Amino acid sequence: MSSDTVDHVIRRAEVEDADALIPLMQELGYDTSRDTMESQLGRYASSDRSIVLIALVSSNLVGLVSGHLIPALHQPGNIGRITSLIVSKQARSKGVGARLIQELEDWFLSYHCLRIEVTSGEHRDAAHRFYESHGYTASSPRFLKVPYFRRAASVAT
Repeated sequence: MSSDTVDHVIRRAEVEDADALIPLMQELGYDTSRDTMESQLGRYASSDRSIVLIALVSSNLVGLVSGHLIPALHQPGNIGRITSLIVSKQARSKGVGARLIQELEDWFLSYHCLRIEVTSGEHRDAAHRFYESHGYTASSPRFLKVPYFRRAASVAT
């Protein structure tokens, strides 16, 4: 193994991983509580259409990827949607992200996904380069609407 790669283990996330996942989510800019993380991991664990995979290096959690299956209407199969991918700063550019993506893509393909999609904030240039280096291409614009009750809650706080 070259000096720019590390040995890592990929496995499904468990509720007990919540505390270790919070710093990774914070690196992405998402502030989340332990209760929320535990609740969401429980939801993923009970779903056959969603998955969270984590990467461990020397028993340290250094990365995660999450994905969902969306049924396609126009033909049999699913759309695979990557909803988060993060590798800790100290473990980047060492093959961890590539391995997480490969494991998730394999899971998607086992569910007959017609395509795999991911969105990434316009400011995340390094992420865009990463996805492009793994065969993803920029495609359609994304349109987003925050429901009224969410907008009202953020104004009140």
